[in-house]
Amino acid sequence: MALLRHDGRQYGKARFYRGLLDRQSRAELSDQSELVCERLAAVFAGWTGAVESCVRQAQDQGEIRADCEADVLAAFLINAWEGAVLRAKVDKNSAPFEEFDEVVFGKLLASASNP
Repeated sequence: MALLRHDGRQYGKARFYRGLLDRQSRAELSDQSELVCERLAAVFAGWTGAVESCVRQAQDQGEIRADCEADVLAAFLINAWEGAVLRAKVDKNSAPFEEFDEVVFGKLLASASNP
């Protein structure tokens, strides 16, 4: 989860421009190329699996709430993060990262003793 916080700070340092065209190109190409679509799906599946493993471990240790399935939570985190990245680039500010941080780390991933 710390990676998500770190990545948001890096986008801020890059003034929210870095990678926008790359992300758009990959998304557009996935509509035109089955191979690109399959590769992107595999990348997202790998990332989601890694986040799921972290979520499950944190749930087992009581570090975050366990009232949501780890796989669903991991997929949501990836989707929400990608949305925050896109919005930060469009708006050219860090507000989407700050909102992501507030909701995800302040509420959604709150410990079982502090839901």
